[in-house]
Amino acid sequence: CAFNTFGGIMLSQEWEAVVGPMLEGREDWVSGIVGVINALGWGRWHVEGLTPNEELRVAIDNTYESTGYLAEHGESKVGPVCFLATGGVAGIMNLIYHGDILARPALTQEYYAELFEGSGRFVAEEVACRAAGAPRCELVARRP
Repeated sequence: CAFNTFGGIMLSQEWEAVVGPMLEGREDWVSGIVGVINALGWGRWHVEGLTPNEELRVAIDNTYESTGYLAEHGESKVGPVCFLATGGVAGIMNLIYHGDILARPALTQEYYAELFEGSGRFVAEEVACRAAGAPRCELVARRP
């Protein structure tokens, strides 16, 4: 989802016209895509920390995944449930730092495999989840 959705957004004419003029470096790309994600209604994402090319920490208030889980099942006994957000945080780092979305590559199956299946990729973990009793969801992406 992150590859085609976030990648597609960052390659779009709309991104270029609206967000592009504010982008100076890769860190701005991270902030820009997080701003767009907030407009999608997936909760309120905040960049809590970014070490370029190493680690991204994101906190999310009111994720739709945790909200839906709590409404349907009550508190999670098995841990975090925000799988889309977890993949999204990893995807941001893979698109911006592991790959080079700034070079406007084609979003092909081969490029996907390079970013998400090869060595050097980023993986994310949800370290706190509202559905599991935390006040908000917190995710960290880094290389394994």
